[in-house]
Amino acid sequence: MVYREKDRVPIEKERIERFELLVPGATNRRLEPVLLTLKQGQATAKEKPHEGEEFGFVLQGRVSLRFGKEITKLKKGECFYLWAEKEHWLENTSSRNAVILWITSPPYF
Repeated sequence: MVYREKDRVPIEKERIERFELLVPGATNRRLEPVLLTLKQGQATAKEKPHEGEEFGFVLQGRVSLRFGKEITKLKKGECFYLWAEKEHWLENTSSRNAVILWITSPPYF
């Protein structure tokens, strides 16, 4: 029920500063929360359309959310919620690290 910082599972992702699963074994659950850190100019991989929903909350910095042909800029304190029916990814557009709480349902990462 409670997961501490020491419980996080770091995942190596190419071109991403830090990608941590916040709940170990979340692939057996309905939600998968991740803490994502992107350095200036870094971007997540382009996620192909898939089943499910995604929620992201920008904890620090600024990011651009690419969803299909749309580009939406988000800053600290803003969030997104989407159906993963189009190609999508995040890119850090600020001069410092961007930190995003990203939750998928069903688990995807």
